[in-house]
Amino acid sequence: MIFAVYPYPLYFLRRLIYPLDIISYISIFLHTTITQLTRYRKTCTMRKQGGTLPVIKRTTNEETVYGAMSAKDTRNGNVYITGDKHCSFRPFFGLRDKGLIQENDILIITGDAGYVWDEEYMTKIGTLEQLFSGTLAFIDGNHENHSILNRLPVSFWHGGRVHRISDRVFHLMRGEIYEIGGARYFAFGGARTVSRYVEGVEGIDWWTGEEPSPEEIDHGRRQIAAHLPDIDYVITHEAPLQARDRISRVKRIDPDYMLPSILQDWYEKLADAGRLKQWYFGHMHVDQQITPDLRAIHNNILRVGTETKLDWS
Repeated sequence: MIFAVYPYPLYFLRRLIYPLDIISYISIFLHTTITQLTRYRKTCTMRKQGGTLPVIKRTTNEETVYGAMSAKDTRNGNVYITGDKHCSFRPFFGLRDKGLIQENDILIITGDAGYVWDEEYMTKIGTLEQLFSGTLAFIDGNHENHSILNRLPVSFWHGGRVHRISDRVFHLMRGEIYEIGGARYFAFGGARTVSRYVEGVEGIDWWTGEEPSPEEIDHGRRQIAAHLPDIDYVITHEAPLQARDRISRVKRIDPDYMLPSILQDWYEKLADAGRLKQWYFGHMHVDQQITPDLRAIHNNILRVGTETKLDWS
């Protein structure tokens, strides 16, 4: 049960099986621990003094906002996408060891990243930054600590709102549109944890904010209506309803759970508009092309646009 709640120790034990990585892992662990303790002390000092973490507001010059967030220029790199990671670092060891990612590349995770799980999340983020030289962006799935995510500072990144976790790690907020490399991405995280009705404990295994609120759904609907002919890619955690019917792994859909049907309606509208290149979703733990423009993604890491697969394993 402890490893179900805290996946990080399980990953550490599993990594001991690979002797070649032990020395580098210890080095990364020591470096990130010292770094994050320093950051934590500064944050605690700010809170004791009554300060608040900064919120970057949109300005007419977005380059100023973007530059204030990070000195890294991601505009000329490649965009990659992958599925649920559940706090696994193994793909990042592979990407690093094979030199597959450059500093100006972006990797998007379609939810259930799992790195923001408890109050020690910055240690995991520090490890990610040591292993991964690019920028990491993720939508939320149902296996995230939404209580922590929702209290993070809000910034603007590539035209849309994000929760800024670090200089190179961002949470893409529900219903936002991001313009990256000349393409527009619509992001909409969230899903329902089915197991919460069986054995899940609220605040440990699942959080109230895992499902999109009516206000967030309205925001997403308005965004799609306003940008229908302009959206190239969609990133969701939950799958549109028709994809659920074509995947062998079955997840229960409760009568009051409407998100798959809502996403199906959005998918049909975008597909009919003729602009949609690909809709990516996670949650189902399969790598499967459902239709020419609808794809489930899990372990694969694909280059957006060409669908080229990175051999990280």
